[in-house]
Formats: sequence, C-alpha cells, structure tokens
Amino acid sequence: MGRGNEAVYAARVALKALELAHPHKDVREFVHGIRKHLLKRTWMCCGEFIVSWHDLCRLPLASAYVLETILAFGIDGINITEKRFGLAQIVNPHPRIDECNGGFEEQRMMGQIATAIPVLGMVGKPPHLWTVRDIDALNAVFSAPPMDLVEAMPEQNGSSIAWENLQDRVLPSTQQIFEAGWIDMPTMRVALADSLPKQDPQRKPEPPQPIIDNPEQSDPAEA
Repeated sequence: MGRGNEAVYAARVALKALELAHPHKDVREFVHGIRKHLLKRTWMCCGEFIVSWHDLCRLPLASAYVLETILAFGIDGINITEKRFGLAQIVNPHPRIDECNGGFEEQRMMGQIATAIPVLGMVGKPPHLWTVRDIDALNAVFSAPPMDLVEAMPEQNGSSIAWENLQDRVLPSTQQIFEAGWIDMPTMRVALADSLPKQDPQRKPEPPQPIIDNPEQSDPAEA
C-alpha cells in the first residue's frame, strides 16, 4: 500500500490487547467499538477526510504526525456514539504522491503514530468527548520519558539507535477554544482588519477582462 500504512495497521491490530486485558471496563468497551472501525480504513496515513464543518470543529487536533490518527479516532467515534453508519474510501486514479521520507524520518513517523494509538485508546472515550483535562493528561503522557525518544533500526548492519525527539502534542478542538474564551475576538477582528489591504471606497471596480488562451492573440474575438 505504501506510505507506511502496513506498520500503522499492525499497531491498530494490537489494540485487541487493550480490548481484552485493560483493567478498566470503559476502556475495554471503547476499544472494542473503535478498533473494528479503525481497521476498516485502508489508507490510515492519509490526511484527507471529507467531514462536516460541525464535526471538524468538535475534534481535537495534533501538532504533527499523529493528526491523521486522532482525526480517524474522532470521526469513527462520532459515528459510533451518534449511531451513524457508513464509511467511504475514495481511490483517486491520479493520486498525488508525497515525497518519500528518508529511512530514519519514516521510522520516526511510524514510531510516533504506533506509540500514540494505544494511548488514545486508553482515554476510554472518543476524541469529541475529551475534556480539556483529558487533553492535558494526554500531553503529560506524551511529554514524559521515554515518549521523547525515537527508536529506529539502523540502515546498515549494527545496533538499533535512539535519539531525543518531541512526541506530538494534542490541541483542543476549535469549539473548546472558543467556548473557553481563549481567543480575544474583538482584538482579532481589529488585527485582521489592519492586515487587509486598504481599499478606496470611491474606486469603481474594473470590468472583467476576456480570457485569452493564446497570448499572441490580442483580439478577444479571435481567441
């Protein structure tokens, strides 16, 4: 499949360990429901989703590679809790291919995502129901050792290696940010107004110009 989807799929399959063995019933029940939905997705590292604006504003975000995984958890969580059904995965016959990551960068991405998957499962509820305290607790886990280490296999024969690297941070949803009043809207409106180019209210708009496909043809009738 490419783009490391196989590695992420393996991490999602491993959620069954939480489903069977986690001591808290709410975590087991949540993972039982979400795992089956997550495994239906073929392209797990794809960051393109078709989702309503209402749902998107309710979902937390992330600072780096874990973003697609949180969105997948979030969209599937909404579908489960609100009893929505149906998942469509669209194949583009002319796909846009990202540039390939280098060996260590690819391993860093896969490691961060694989590490985050069980942590997200252990919250015990879907992302659109996370509180700010839940997000703070997640970030405390993500910022604690050894989460700040990336382990990787060497590109040539030798021992495995590890280096320090910050794990993702989870960001509150747009809805939570506005409900908490963390954005000073009057100040933001002034700042936006100041940043926009000033327009002369007396200036009349210019009439639309004809589109000329061939720049050598200056007569619109000939274009």
